[in-house]
Amino acid sequence: LNGLTDVYFTSEFPWFSFSGETLRNIFKFPGHYFYYMGFQTKGLSADANIRRYLMSKLDQELLYKNAFLNHMIKQTLPYYRGKEWESELTQLPAANGKNVLDVNPIPSGQKLVLLYPAEDHSLSIMAQNIKEEWEAYIGIEPVGLAEAEYTAALQAGQFDVYLAKMPVRQYPNLPELFGSTGRYNFAGVPGLDGAVTAFMQAATEADLKQAYVRLATQVTESQWLIPFGFVENAVIISDQVSGTLSPKTYDALHGISELKPVQSEEKNGKK
Repeated sequence: LNGLTDVYFTSEFPWFSFSGETLRNIFKFPGHYFYYMGFQTKGLSADANIRRYLMSKLDQELLYKNAFLNHMIKQTLPYYRGKEWESELTQLPAANGKNVLDVNPIPSGQKLVLLYPAEDHSLSIMAQNIKEEWEAYIGIEPVGLAEAEYTAALQAGQFDVYLAKMPVRQYPNLPELFGSTGRYNFAGVPGLDGAVTAFMQAATEADLKQAYVRLATQVTESQWLIPFGFVENAVIISDQVSGTLSPKTYDALHGISELKPVQSEEKNGKK
């Protein structure tokens, strides 16, 4: 951000590149991308007990701190309005009635391939953190690939676990992630189509809320797709302008007409 820039914004805010001093006049809002993790539907990770056990050993708050500098807006579904309904979700039940924290169901000598996009700074950090947290319980091989190779590997199912992000549209595009043939459901996770259809066909606000909670609960219980949420985006204004912005996800410069240049007398503290 140089002295000639009064307003700065980008499609994904580079939090690692800005100092606290620079971020004095900053206005934050949910970004366009929804971050998540997915398990393969065959092999070792097909066992729900193993998926739940591994997730119980993952400190997601630490992931958000290291990979996103705590700028993660946690949410279960990529639907912005649903944030207000998250409090109604129930806690994940223990596997087979047991405490998943106490029982290790993973056979010794096993290994998982963790696929991630090497060019994504945050997901690269997350992959290394996951390796560090899981390697006491199972072998983890992080595989970071350039975009074209990463996409090809996802589509070919060459992973046990993958990290990804999905662009979120103005219309609800939940079928792209949770539908069994969705373009971002790379493992083809089954069983959620009915709940997705109910959400997309909800006719009233009450129906929409009920469908959101139902789908979010099924996602949480199955532990096939692990939602993280939205990373905050932001707009910075310089000290050369006065006023505030109220940016929105699809209108980042909302309120820009209210910004005014700071007069030289004001900048010098004169009336």
